Amino acid sequence: MIKSLGVKIMQCFKRRFRALFVSREEEFLMALGGAYLHPNTHFVGEFGEAVELSKMLCHDTEDLRSLPKLEWRAGGEVLGYIQEVSVDMHRKTATVGHFAVEKNFSGMGLAKRMAQGFAKMLRDDFGIIEIVFDERSRKVEYEVFFEHVLRAERIRTGPNDKWRWVWRER
Repeated sequence: MIKSLGVKIMQCFKRRFRALFVSREEEFLMALGGAYLHPNTHFVGEFGEAVELSKMLCHDTEDLRSLPKLEWRAGGEVLGYIQEVSVDMHRKTATVGHFAVEKNFSGMGLAKRMAQGFAKMLRDDFGIIEIVFDERSRKVEYEVFFEHVLRAERIRTGPNDKWRWVWRER
């Protein structure tokens, strides 16, 4: 008890001392660098909840699971979102309904790092090896991103385009 109180007091002093030398912008840039270098460790559920698979509602099978809405964060800033994630544990496939970088951070090359981090997190934590992007947005940028940046295979056109992507670690 006394030891944990001492640790809390030291952390408080450390934060206050650090604030004298490191600005909020510098702290954000350090967090952004961490998210860029280790993108798979910066995912949290919406409102900070844990990233855990849960049984899909209205499905009897154990193979179908879902993830909460995910946020990709650097410090206190949300860099991007991944929503409507369903997981087929039997086929080792995840389906994503919406994938987006926050407007303030678009055009910085973060989408590819976020996708790579998401794929690594899925593989490491849940054994998922394939992602199907069933993007509900109809923006032209998604076609360019999925086909030319990620080099995903288009598997359906129509109202919602679909791309299949198998991530390979470098």
